[in-house]
Amino acid sequence: MKLSSLSLALLALAAGLVIAGCGDDDDDETTSGTTATEATDSTDAGDEAPTKADFIKEADAICADADQALADVALEQYPEGPPTGEDAVAFAEDVFIPNLQGQHDDLAALTPPAGEEDAFADLLEQLQTGIDEVADDPESFVETDALEDASVAASDFGLRSCGQ
Repeated sequence: MKLSSLSLALLALAAGLVIAGCGDDDDDETTSGTTATEATDSTDAGDEAPTKADFIKEADAICADADQALADVALEQYPEGPPTGEDAVAFAEDVFIPNLQGQHDDLAALTPPAGEEDAFADLLEQLQTGIDEVADDPESFVETDALEDASVAASDFGLRSCGQ
C-alpha cells in the first residue's frame, strides 16, 4: 500500500523517479511517517457510509499523498539508488514503516461503503500483517513480498493508488 508503497518506493529509489501524486496536493504537508488526513472529512468514522466511488477517491488520495512523501524522502536521502545494509534498515525503520503505518491508520479512520465493511477490514488486516512482517525484518524491506496480499486486496477492492 503503497499497500503498495513498497513497489513505488522501490521504483522511486531504483529509477530515481519522482512519483506524481493524484490531484492538486501542493498545499498539503505530509511527513515521512504520516499521511495527510484533511481529505477524509466525508468518510471519517461515525459519518454516513459513502458511496464506493467516493470512498475509493478518498482512500486513493491518502495513499497517493503518502507515496509521494515516501518517494520525496527516498530520493532526497538516496538519489543514487536504493539504500543497502544499515542504511536500508534505518530507512525502513525511520521512514518506510512509519509511512505505511500512517497510511493504514488513515485508511482505518475512514467509514467504508455499505456492504464493503468485511472486504475493507480484510484489506486493513492484510496491510497490518505486511507492515508487521517488514518491521520484524527491516533489512529485507527492499526485497520483501510482505505487502503482496495487501496489494491484491486493495486492487480487488478497486483502489488504484493503494496497492499498485
